[in-house]
Amino acid sequence: MLRQRTKQQEVPVKISALAASLDEIPPLVDDHDDKKGMHTIRLDTDYDGGKPAFLAVVVLFGVFVPASFFGIANLFLSSPIDSERYGLEPPPKYESELLANTRLTSAERLYEGHVQGPRALTVHDGFLYVGTSDGKIVRIKDGKNETLQRRRAPCDVADREQQCGRIMSLKMNPDGNLLVLDAYIGLYLLNFSTAAYDVQALVSMPELVEGRRLQHLHDMALTRRGFVYFIDVSGRFGRHKRVYSLMSRPTGR
Repeated sequence: MLRQRTKQQEVPVKISALAASLDEIPPLVDDHDDKKGMHTIRLDTDYDGGKPAFLAVVVLFGVFVPASFFGIANLFLSSPIDSERYGLEPPPKYESELLANTRLTSAERLYEGHVQGPRALTVHDGFLYVGTSDGKIVRIKDGKNETLQRRRAPCDVADREQQCGRIMSLKMNPDGNLLVLDAYIGLYLLNFSTAAYDVQALVSMPELVEGRRLQHLHDMALTRRGFVYFIDVSGRFGRHKRVYSLMSRPTGR
């Protein structure tokens, strides 16, 4: 309620055209008190224009709030993440070999712009073998690169990684053939003794190993006797859901 004291008994009450044109705003009623010499401007409580606002409040608290509550509850109850509490130990002191240095500032960039998202690297007979984010295996020597393998699907965008694969590790075996570990495809051999570099599958995804499916192959090691050891990061989630793996109980092997 607004009160306006005036010296005169009659003062015209001005209502903006915008406020008067809105149906949701009740009309203003001018109550004049001759004895006190004041005008009282009040809202008409008998006005029915407040029904839309009342219905909006009913819809908000009767529909959207319960729906949001059940949606959030369902998110937590049906979450695939099986997390556990974990605390980090205090970091070590930055001394000795942990002291800050600038060695990497003088590093030389190699083959910049020639390969996209290189990750898996191995060197053999002067050649550098690289696995790239667009699904290729590239061989480089003296600044010249040769594509040994590429995917048929267009793989120049990150959201096609599941279809195109992601090469995580490359190793040259004693026979001179290239072992390839792919996070989505598995372990296979690139045979250099054939003109077309034929592919031989060794472990396919999602193959069962000791009753559990392989989900996210990450790295491998090759022994002198020819044994291959590789890491399966998670027993539940693939690489495209690796954030879930970080937040869940460890299931890798």
